[in-house]
Amino acid sequence: MAEDLLRELTSEGQDTPSSTLAFVANDTEENQELSKKVMRDIGGAMPGVNKWRGFARDDYRFYFGHQWPDTDRLRMEQLRRPALVFNEISGKIDAISGIERMNRAEVRFVSRPLDSDIAHDAAGDLATESVATVEDLCNGEMEDSQAIKDALIAGLGLVEICMNYDTDEDGVVEKHQFSNFEFVWDQKARRANLEDRKWCARIKDYSRKDFQRRWPGKIELIDQSAVYYAEDAIEKYELVTPYYSIANEKANPALDAQPTGTVANVPVIQYQWLDQVPVWRIADPQNPDGLITLTEEQWAGMKKKAALGGTPPPKAVRQLRGLHKQVYCAMGVILEDPITLPGDFTLKPITGQWDSDRKTWYGVVRGLKDPQSTENKSISSLVTEYIHNSKGGILFKTGTFADSMMAKNQWAQPDAWIEVNRDADLQRDILPRQPTQVSPFPTMLFQESKDSMVRISGVSDEMSGIAQSQQTGPAIDRRVQGGLSILGWLWDNIDRYKKDVAATELEFVREYWSHGQFVNVGGNFNSQSVQLLKSDLPLHYDLVMDQSVRFNANLKETIWQDLMQIAGPLLKMPAGQQILLKGLKFSHFPSQMVQEIQQAVAQQPPPPPKGGRQGPPPQGKQEDPNFTQAKIRKMDAETQRTMAEMRKLDSESQLGRANLAVDAINKGREHRQKQAEHQHKVLMDRVTAAREQQAQQTQQAAQQQQMQMDVMQKMLGGNGGQPGPAQPQMGG
Repeated sequence: MAEDLLRELTSEGQDTPSSTLAFVANDTEENQELSKKVMRDIGGAMPGVNKWRGFARDDYRFYFGHQWPDTDRLRMEQLRRPALVFNEISGKIDAISGIERMNRAEVRFVSRPLDSDIAHDAAGDLATESVATVEDLCNGEMEDSQAIKDALIAGLGLVEICMNYDTDEDGVVEKHQFSNFEFVWDQKARRANLEDRKWCARIKDYSRKDFQRRWPGKIELIDQSAVYYAEDAIEKYELVTPYYSIANEKANPALDAQPTGTVANVPVIQYQWLDQVPVWRIADPQNPDGLITLTEEQWAGMKKKAALGGTPPPKAVRQLRGLHKQVYCAMGVILEDPITLPGDFTLKPITGQWDSDRKTWYGVVRGLKDPQSTENKSISSLVTEYIHNSKGGILFKTGTFADSMMAKNQWAQPDAWIEVNRDADLQRDILPRQPTQVSPFPTMLFQESKDSMVRISGVSDEMSGIAQSQQTGPAIDRRVQGGLSILGWLWDNIDRYKKDVAATELEFVREYWSHGQFVNVGGNFNSQSVQLLKSDLPLHYDLVMDQSVRFNANLKETIWQDLMQIAGPLLKMPAGQQILLKGLKFSHFPSQMVQEIQQAVAQQPPPPPKGGRQGPPPQGKQEDPNFTQAKIRKMDAETQRTMAEMRKLDSESQLGRANLAVDAINKGREHRQKQAEHQHKVLMDRVTAAREQQAQQTQQAAQQQQMQMDVMQKMLGGNGGQPGPAQPQMGG
């Protein structure tokens, strides 16, 4: 049955499946080989995954307060002793998770070149706002915090990035956290956040109804390939009586649920892997400094075309490029064709620390379990000792009381009348019972365990907000910083995780979002919706982590206090006023109020220049109109003189510009003339060299022709009877 296969895949102590369990029900040979690969990888990884799951279950038990082993708890109940739990692990983990939530960082996309232009910077800002919109639509920060909390507890947290078409037909990029017990990964991966993994998978149960709705026509193949074990069946009359009876049926309720070939829940494997495909890189004919990447088919076509043309193919270098792919498989049946994922894996893990001895990942809880168990046992021992210890009573000599039973009943009464014998000596015959001295050892263990919880986790009382000691602010800050430094590995993993998630989300936006979809920019202040143009998204960028003031109230308060300290000098400068206006978003005012203030200042007209006047003229003593006219004429004369000087300067400047233009023209003419002379000289040199080369070729041709004529004459003189050259005579 499907439960048996799922138990083999996910449970501890069970045999892992092999490729032989895969039911050959695939339509192509490629799918059959792929299904065997999926089952083989899952089966090979299950021993390591099951070992981690065993440790993780124990870690979650401690976090949720189930900190006593079952055998110890049963023993304590038999002895009528309390099994107390002072769950400090939950508080420590929640404190670290709260610090992470209040110090969330935002990922910004920046262009790579240092001297990038405005277009590249705007593309990076658009990518940042697009990813921020994705996070806001799916509450991505909350999902990340839950995954980080899982990594703190068990050493592994998971989220998945996918498309959701339930609420929008165009699709919405969504990120959600899922159980880390559904995750199976490459056991050879060792880097933080499993960055070097070659494959990973998620095993999720689907009901038959949901399975038929998503993969119609596949449920019959699943039922045929379901594993059925005959020994799981229960025969009638096996457990009670050898004959039929109503009591026998009531005693065997499992008879109504006999195992069959059909499955109730189908375990579906979402398998993702890195596929290495060959590519060829050649020089770009249009750009000598650039390269062109060709696929295997394109390169084969280019070589074939070059062979037909009789020319050699261009020089090329073969490389391997990684493509991340995904397929769904159930019971060895491939449910749909493999697809290529945009960017990287969509199953995003965040890990804790690596145990090289046990070959597994672990979180903060593992180091806190022993101190927590010691603390629980020590306080339980103290309470047990207190319960069973003597707490009162007396020791008396026989015959001291007239009626010992009445004395026992009346001893604790505030108005008791107790009769003693005449001969009783109250000082010597009646002694109070001394309580047994409590052992200091459990108290010492309890205190040492509490101190160890702080030293191991790095979470002090100041970080939890429960410190009562009177210390100065710098001392508290140093203790907080010291505690955070112990968790340095966690902050590094969070930064790597968020950069990986942001890059994949951008690729989802580029691949699946519709062109022209609106993106909210501006955040909580002056937010606006703009249309997304995919062509404006950057292809090359760097990721920068920046602190977010949306969740960190302390950072917001610190920025506002620092801004108030320099507010006085800034108010004296127009640029400083704009800085203060933008800095209002860090104030304690509501965002709506800050937005209204900024809009009101933007709509207000600029202030008049210094010395200017507005409004009606002032009332008071009026000067003589003739004097006013004289001042006006004087001002007109000064204005005319100023304008004349300006025209003179303008004419001089125009003359200077004209002279500069003439000089530029003359210099340009001289430069062109020199360039023409140089080109003419080069051309004449080439003509002279060509003539000399032609003369040499003519001379060589004449020499060759003369040599051929000499050879011809020699041949004719020896064979044709013609007189040849004179032969030397022998001396007498």
